[in-house]
Amino acid sequence: MKLKLTEFSDYLNKFEFRTLFNEMGWNNDTTKYSVVVDNITFNIETVAEKSNFKILVCSPRTDGNIPEYSQRIKIDQEITKFFQE
Repeated sequence: MKLKLTEFSDYLNKFEFRTLFNEMGWNNDTTKYSVVVDNITFNIETVAEKSNFKILVCSPRTDGNIPEYSQRIKIDQEITKFFQE
């Protein structure tokens, strides 16, 4: 299905990534991962998949903020261990 730019923007602004990618023809994926970085557990959820390419969404920290840059690097290093490529 072809999305209008306003629909695309609405999905992004509302953080509705699963719906956005599903509307664009991606497959639904509900795989979940947990990684521990700096004694904080981050929950990572796969929201869509197409040709083994996965869209992952990371939960915020317990204070509601996104992880610091250094934590994001460590999260990336940990989540990469789950995938060959």
